[in-house]
Amino acid sequence: MAPPAHDKTWAFVINAAKGYTDPFQLRNVLRYIKDTLKALPVPWTVSGSCDMSTSNMSGVDLWDTDAKLVQGTNSSWIVLRQPAISEKFEVLIHYTATTLSSNFYYTFTGFGAANGGTDGSVSAIPTATNYFSYGQKSWMDSVTNQWIKVHVMQSSDGKCNRVVLCRNSLVVGYIYFDHVKNPNPAWTTPYVFGVNYTMGGATLTYYNFCSANSGIIHNNGVWANTRCATTTYAAGYLGELQNIPNDITGEYAFTPITYVSFDGGSRGKWGEAYDLYMGPNTLNVGDQFDETGSKKWCYCNNAIIPWDGTNIIQVS
Repeated sequence: MAPPAHDKTWAFVINAAKGYTDPFQLRNVLRYIKDTLKALPVPWTVSGSCDMSTSNMSGVDLWDTDAKLVQGTNSSWIVLRQPAISEKFEVLIHYTATTLSSNFYYTFTGFGAANGGTDGSVSAIPTATNYFSYGQKSWMDSVTNQWIKVHVMQSSDGKCNRVVLCRNSLVVGYIYFDHVKNPNPAWTTPYVFGVNYTMGGATLTYYNFCSANSGIIHNNGVWANTRCATTTYAAGYLGELQNIPNDITGEYAFTPITYVSFDGGSRGKWGEAYDLYMGPNTLNVGDQFDETGSKKWCYCNNAIIPWDGTNIIQVS
């Protein structure tokens, strides 16, 4: 049997080599991610930005060169909007004062004074009436003279947007804004968001993606942590224990992902992932799953993600 068909149709911008010389790696990667999101078939738009010397919430993108991403007492930020997710869904990326760090903030009500918050400045980020701070993330550790390979994908409806970061033959970063399949009927905004980075190690593993909080959800103004649940067998995950092909079919396990929360007031199952599975833990990043060579699925640590059908993923 062939691997499952994709739930959605995807556009891919893959195998870009970014960053190289520390400490400028992070800002080069962040600016490339921003530029790529703006250029996708369902484009993200800029609501406002700051390059440390000036700021605006009038739609001007001030991140036009790496040098505009500055860390210090003042720091740089940008607000991106994706109306395919929700009319006023925005993400604020803050290039923070701590070396090689950034923070992501999310809102469904829009940032800035026009939406009931504040506009921000060279010394303060914009705010919203209801938003979530994902928390400061340290990126790239002490890497020098190594490329970060950046892979961006978007579903044709614009509701799923993913960024995969690779180096040293590992998936070290995964940023996602995903619509959820078969959501809880009471869920008013059925999306899950995450910024996952593992310094010097693999990100999309059972331990980091399933055994720990790896995303957030929003419902009726309340934000909650989520993690990925998948098929278990005896004392572990199926993909960890059945890490060789099935004796009868010759197939590796594709185990579906369910988003769950353990936070008080939000406990339980919320929905399922589109085009995202967990697999065996014995393969190499970039391995494919179809003997016909269709390249429709790509193994990334322990996760299996959709792929473009043509190229091999570059990982270092």
